[in-house]
Amino acid sequence: MCELFGASGGNADRRGLLREFFSHGSDNPHGWGMALINGGNPEIIKEPMPSVKSARLREVLSEDTAADILLAHIRLATKGGIEYNNTHPFTAADASGREWVLEHNGTIFDCPPLSSYIHKQEGDTDSERILLYLIDKLNGAEAFHREARIKTVEELIYTAAPENKLNLLITDGELLYVHSNYRGGLHIMKDDGGIVFSTNALDDGRWEEVPINTLFVYGGGELIHTGATHNHEFFDSEEKMRFLYLDFAGI
Repeated sequence: MCELFGASGGNADRRGLLREFFSHGSDNPHGWGMALINGGNPEIIKEPMPSVKSARLREVLSEDTAADILLAHIRLATKGGIEYNNTHPFTAADASGREWVLEHNGTIFDCPPLSSYIHKQEGDTDSERILLYLIDKLNGAEAFHREARIKTVEELIYTAAPENKLNLLITDGELLYVHSNYRGGLHIMKDDGGIVFSTNALDDGRWEEVPINTLFVYGGGELIHTGATHNHEFFDSEEKMRFLYLDFAGI
Protein backbone atom coordinates (compact mmCIF):
# COMPACT_ATOMS: atom_id res chain seq x y z
CA MET A 1 0.00 0.00 0.00
CA CYS A 2 1.91 3.02 -1.27
CA GLU A 3 5.49 4.05 -0.56
CA LEU A 4 6.82 7.17 1.16
CA PHE A 5 10.02 9.17 0.76
CA GLY A 6 11.11 12.16 2.79
CA ALA A 7 14.22 14.19 3.49
CA SER A 8 15.15 16.95 5.91
CA GLY A 9 18.29 19.07 5.87
CA GLY A 10 21.51 18.83 3.98
CA ASN A 11 20.01 20.57 0.94
CA ALA A 12 21.45 17.69 -1.11
CA ASP A 13 20.58 16.63 -4.63
CA ARG A 14 18.90 13.27 -4.01
CA ARG A 15 18.02 12.36 -7.59
CA GLY A 16 19.72 8.98 -7.34
CA LEU A 17 17.57 7.93 -4.41
CA LEU A 18 14.47 9.41 -6.02
CA ARG A 19 15.02 7.55 -9.29
CA GLU A 20 15.24 4.29 -7.36
CA PHE A 21 12.19 5.22 -5.30
CA PHE A 22 10.05 6.11 -8.31
CA SER A 23 11.14 2.94 -10.14
CA HIS A 24 8.85 1.12 -7.68
CA GLY A 25 5.91 2.75 -9.45
CA SER A 26 5.23 -0.44 -11.39
CA ASP A 27 3.94 -1.93 -8.13
CA ASN A 28 2.30 1.33 -7.03
CA PRO A 29 0.78 2.52 -10.31
CA HIS A 30 -2.04 4.81 -9.21
CA GLY A 31 -0.18 8.10 -8.88
CA TRP A 32 3.04 9.85 -7.95
CA GLY A 33 3.81 13.15 -6.28
CA MET A 34 6.50 15.37 -4.81
CA ALA A 35 6.68 18.39 -2.51
CA LEU A 36 9.83 20.56 -2.49
CA ILE A 37 10.15 23.23 0.19
CA ASN A 38 12.85 25.87 0.31
CA GLY A 39 12.02 28.41 2.98
CA GLY A 40 8.49 29.08 1.80
CA ASN A 41 5.36 27.50 0.45
CA PRO A 42 5.75 24.02 -1.03
CA GLU A 43 6.07 23.33 -4.72
CA ILE A 44 3.67 20.44 -5.34
CA ILE A 45 4.04 18.26 -8.44
CA LYS A 46 1.84 15.20 -8.88
CA GLU A 47 -0.01 13.09 -11.41
CA PRO A 48 -2.58 10.26 -11.12
CA MET A 49 -0.51 7.92 -13.29
CA PRO A 50 2.38 5.46 -12.86
CA SER A 51 5.66 7.19 -12.06
CA VAL A 52 7.48 4.85 -14.43
CA LYS A 53 5.44 6.21 -17.36
CA SER A 54 5.58 9.92 -16.49
CA ALA A 55 7.36 12.31 -18.86
CA ARG A 56 6.79 15.07 -16.29
CA LEU A 57 8.66 13.13 -13.63
CA ARG A 58 11.56 12.47 -15.98
CA GLU A 59 11.70 16.22 -16.58
CA VAL A 60 11.66 16.95 -12.82
CA LEU A 61 14.45 14.45 -12.15
CA SER A 62 16.60 15.94 -14.90
CA GLU A 63 17.13 18.98 -12.65
CA ASP A 64 18.57 19.47 -9.18
CA THR A 65 16.08 18.39 -6.50
CA ALA A 66 17.90 19.99 -3.55
CA ALA A 67 15.43 21.27 -0.95
CA ASP A 68 15.26 22.04 2.76
CA ILE A 69 12.44 19.48 3.00
CA LEU A 70 11.41 17.04 0.29
CA LEU A 71 8.51 14.58 0.24
CA ALA A 72 7.68 12.02 -2.45
CA HIS A 73 4.95 9.39 -2.77
CA ILE A 74 3.85 6.58 -5.06
CA ARG A 75 0.31 5.35 -4.64
CA LEU A 76 -1.35 1.97 -4.58
CA ALA A 77 -5.00 2.91 -4.20
CA THR A 78 -7.02 1.31 -1.40
CA LYS A 79 -9.54 4.11 -0.83
CA GLY A 80 -10.52 6.69 -3.41
CA GLY A 81 -10.44 6.64 -7.19
CA ILE A 82 -7.43 7.20 -9.43
CA GLU A 83 -7.56 10.96 -9.94
CA TYR A 84 -5.55 14.10 -9.20
CA ASN A 85 -7.45 15.01 -6.02
CA ASN A 86 -6.61 11.61 -4.52
CA THR A 87 -2.91 11.79 -5.37
CA HIS A 88 -0.42 12.44 -2.56
CA PRO A 89 0.96 14.63 -1.13
CA PHE A 90 -1.95 16.69 0.19
CA THR A 91 -1.60 20.31 1.24
CA ALA A 92 -3.66 22.79 3.27
CA ALA A 93 -3.01 26.06 5.10
CA ASP A 94 -3.77 26.76 8.76
CA ALA A 95 -5.26 30.04 9.98
CA SER A 96 -1.82 31.57 10.39
CA GLY A 97 -1.11 31.03 6.69
CA ARG A 98 1.35 28.21 7.27
CA GLU A 99 1.16 25.57 4.53
CA TRP A 100 1.12 21.95 5.69
CA VAL A 101 1.89 18.90 3.53
CA LEU A 102 0.96 15.29 4.34
CA GLU A 103 1.53 11.90 2.75
CA HIS A 104 0.29 8.60 4.11
CA ASN A 105 0.95 4.92 3.64
CA GLY A 106 -1.84 3.01 5.32
CA THR A 107 -5.56 2.89 5.87
CA ILE A 108 -8.00 4.38 8.35
CA PHE A 109 -10.34 1.57 9.33
CA ASP A 110 -11.96 3.16 12.39
CA CYS A 111 -11.56 6.78 13.48
CA PRO A 112 -14.90 8.59 14.03
CA PRO A 113 -13.35 12.10 14.38
CA LEU A 114 -12.32 11.94 10.72
CA SER A 115 -15.76 11.03 9.40
CA SER A 116 -17.12 14.59 9.26
CA TYR A 117 -14.47 15.55 6.69
CA ILE A 118 -15.91 13.26 4.02
CA HIS A 119 -18.10 16.16 2.85
CA LYS A 120 -15.33 18.79 3.14
CA GLN A 121 -12.50 17.18 1.23
CA GLU A 122 -11.70 17.65 -2.45
CA GLY A 123 -10.98 13.98 -3.12
CA ASP A 124 -12.24 10.88 -1.35
CA THR A 125 -9.21 9.37 0.40
CA ASP A 126 -8.94 8.77 4.12
CA SER A 127 -5.46 10.33 3.94
CA GLU A 128 -6.79 13.77 2.99
CA ARG A 129 -9.17 13.62 5.96
CA ILE A 130 -6.21 13.22 8.32
CA LEU A 131 -4.78 16.54 7.12
CA LEU A 132 -8.11 18.39 7.32
CA TYR A 133 -8.61 17.16 10.87
CA LEU A 134 -5.11 18.32 11.80
CA ILE A 135 -5.71 21.78 10.35
CA ASP A 136 -8.92 22.18 12.36
CA LYS A 137 -7.12 21.14 15.54
CA LEU A 138 -4.31 23.61 14.90
CA ASN A 139 -6.78 26.42 14.27
CA GLY A 140 -9.01 25.56 17.22
CA ALA A 141 -6.10 25.63 19.65
CA GLU A 142 -4.32 28.49 17.86
CA ALA A 143 -1.36 26.09 17.81
CA PHE A 144 0.93 28.11 15.57
CA HIS A 145 4.16 28.25 17.58
CA ARG A 146 6.65 25.40 17.21
CA GLU A 147 5.94 23.67 20.55
CA ALA A 148 2.18 23.91 20.05
CA ARG A 149 2.42 22.52 16.51
CA ILE A 150 4.42 19.52 17.73
CA LYS A 151 1.92 18.88 20.52
CA THR A 152 -1.01 19.03 18.10
CA VAL A 153 0.56 16.59 15.65
CA GLU A 154 1.30 14.24 18.53
CA GLU A 155 -2.33 14.42 19.66
CA LEU A 156 -3.37 13.58 16.10
CA ILE A 157 -1.19 10.45 16.22
CA TYR A 158 -2.74 9.31 19.51
CA THR A 159 -6.23 9.86 18.09
CA ALA A 160 -5.72 8.13 14.74
CA ALA A 161 -3.32 5.28 15.53
CA PRO A 162 -5.70 2.85 17.31
CA GLU A 163 -6.97 0.20 14.84
CA ASN A 164 -5.40 2.02 11.88
CA LYS A 165 -2.25 1.76 9.76
CA LEU A 166 -0.62 5.14 10.18
CA ASN A 167 2.69 5.55 8.39
CA LEU A 168 2.92 9.32 7.97
CA LEU A 169 5.29 12.02 6.80
CA ILE A 170 4.03 15.55 7.53
CA THR A 171 5.73 18.90 7.20
CA ASP A 172 4.78 22.43 8.20
CA GLY A 173 7.52 23.90 6.02
CA GLU A 174 9.93 24.13 8.96
CA LEU A 175 9.74 20.72 10.63
CA LEU A 176 9.33 17.16 9.36
CA TYR A 177 7.05 14.90 11.43
CA VAL A 178 7.62 11.14 11.10
CA HIS A 179 5.47 8.27 12.42
CA SER A 180 5.01 4.57 11.71
CA ASN A 181 3.02 1.96 13.61
CA TYR A 182 3.76 -0.95 11.25
CA ARG A 183 6.97 -2.97 11.58
CA GLY A 184 9.20 -2.46 8.57
CA GLY A 185 6.93 0.34 7.37
CA LEU A 186 9.58 3.07 7.31
CA HIS A 187 13.39 3.23 7.12
CA ILE A 188 15.90 5.98 7.91
CA MET A 189 19.39 6.88 6.69
CA LYS A 190 21.76 9.82 7.23
CA ASP A 191 23.20 11.50 4.16
CA ASP A 192 25.23 14.67 3.45
CA GLY A 193 24.37 16.29 6.76
CA GLY A 194 20.65 15.52 6.45
CA ILE A 195 18.28 12.66 7.05
CA VAL A 196 16.30 10.54 4.57
CA PHE A 197 13.24 8.34 5.07
CA SER A 198 11.82 5.68 2.77
CA THR A 199 9.31 2.89 3.06
CA ASN A 200 11.99 0.55 1.68
CA ALA A 201 15.78 0.83 1.71
CA LEU A 202 16.78 2.35 -1.64
CA ASP A 203 20.49 1.54 -1.90
CA ASP A 204 23.35 -0.10 -0.01
CA GLY A 205 23.51 2.75 2.51
CA ARG A 206 23.12 2.31 6.22
CA TRP A 207 19.35 2.15 6.43
CA GLU A 208 17.65 1.26 9.70
CA GLU A 209 14.00 0.72 10.57
CA VAL A 210 12.27 3.70 12.15
CA PRO A 211 11.10 2.69 15.65
CA ILE A 212 7.35 2.22 15.64
CA ASN A 213 4.58 3.85 17.68
CA THR A 214 6.51 7.08 18.30
CA LEU A 215 6.40 10.53 16.70
CA PHE A 216 9.81 11.87 15.68
CA VAL A 217 10.25 15.50 14.66
CA TYR A 218 13.20 16.77 12.61
CA GLY A 219 14.42 20.26 11.87
CA GLY A 220 17.29 20.90 9.48
CA GLY A 221 18.10 17.21 9.42
CA GLU A 222 18.41 16.99 13.22
CA LEU A 223 16.09 15.19 15.63
CA ILE A 224 14.51 17.84 17.83
CA HIS A 225 11.63 15.95 19.48
CA THR A 226 10.74 12.37 20.38
CA GLY A 227 7.16 11.82 21.45
CA ALA A 228 5.78 9.44 24.05
CA THR A 229 5.45 5.89 22.74
CA HIS A 230 1.93 4.52 22.33
CA ASN A 231 0.92 0.84 22.11
CA HIS A 232 -1.15 0.86 18.91
CA GLU A 233 0.98 -1.25 16.61
CA PHE A 234 -0.88 -2.19 13.44
CA PHE A 235 -1.06 -5.82 12.32
CA ASP A 236 -2.39 -7.08 9.00
CA SER A 237 -5.37 -9.41 9.30
CA GLU A 238 -7.57 -11.33 6.90
CA GLU A 239 -10.57 -9.29 8.03
CA LYS A 240 -8.86 -5.97 7.29
CA MET A 241 -7.58 -7.15 3.90
CA ARG A 242 -11.09 -8.27 2.97
CA PHE A 243 -12.42 -4.85 4.02
CA LEU A 244 -9.93 -3.13 1.71
CA TYR A 245 -10.83 -5.34 -1.22
CA LEU A 246 -14.57 -4.81 -0.81
CA ASP A 247 -14.17 -1.06 -0.23
CA PHE A 248 -12.00 -0.45 -3.28
CA ALA A 249 -14.21 -2.68 -5.43
CA GLY A 250 -17.25 -0.67 -4.29
CA ILE A 251 -19.02 -3.76 -3.02
